[in-house]
Amino acid sequence: MALIIGKDVDATPVLQVGDWACDATPPQSLGEVKFVGELEGKKGVWAGVVWTNGARGKSDGSMDGVSHFEVPAGLSGSFCKADKLERACTFKQAFLERFDVGPDSGIKDVEGFKKAQASRTSLVLAGSLIHASGVNSAADESEVGDACPLVTELSVASNLMVGWEDVSQCCKCFPNLTSLDVNNNLLGQASLDASAMQVFGSLVTLNVGKTCISWDEANLLLSACPALANLNMSNNRLSEINIKEAHSELQSLC
Repeated sequence: MALIIGKDVDATPVLQVGDWACDATPPQSLGEVKFVGELEGKKGVWAGVVWTNGARGKSDGSMDGVSHFEVPAGLSGSFCKADKLERACTFKQAFLERFDVGPDSGIKDVEGFKKAQASRTSLVLAGSLIHASGVNSAADESEVGDACPLVTELSVASNLMVGWEDVSQCCKCFPNLTSLDVNNNLLGQASLDASAMQVFGSLVTLNVGKTCISWDEANLLLSACPALANLNMSNNRLSEINIKEAHSELQSLC
């Protein structure tokens, strides 16, 4: 039984300084909101964003000689109409939003709801605009993991994650995890830390398609996944197969 978490198309949250946001339409770049307000001579509400991908930006944070926000390096900022951006969230925020059983949740049978979620084995958070884990302590892990203790399959595909450390923190919440899907996240731009990869030891299936990952990085991942049988490396613009002999026990590679 899968739990699917996606964007609430009816929600129009107001951006605030300090939020993380992305373009409302593909290709979606991720950035931190540094300014929200009106601009001289322009209609509507605007947001000043510093992008994680500096090539996305064209501004130093100033408009017509007036500085509205600071940009750490070069022209990595942009002014965007606020309604053209969507607020990004953390893994923990997306998860807890789905599991909200407070007075405003609209859920009448709270205990029945909790029991149903506790029996789930597959958790899908595709397209939820997740940019980081938000899982920063043992208490955070427990808060998420205790709600779905039987989860063995996790998908965070098509999100905005740019770090393996964040993926690792998400996986820590589910100690029985055997299948992980991180397809369509730009993880190939992030370093692979040995301590972060320890949590992948029980994985049998791993999807790293469309992550810009290289074969060197893939072999590092494989060394941390001794039980891995199925690997998806599709859409990474790789011209050849280059798996070390030590990982030749793979049953499926695409």
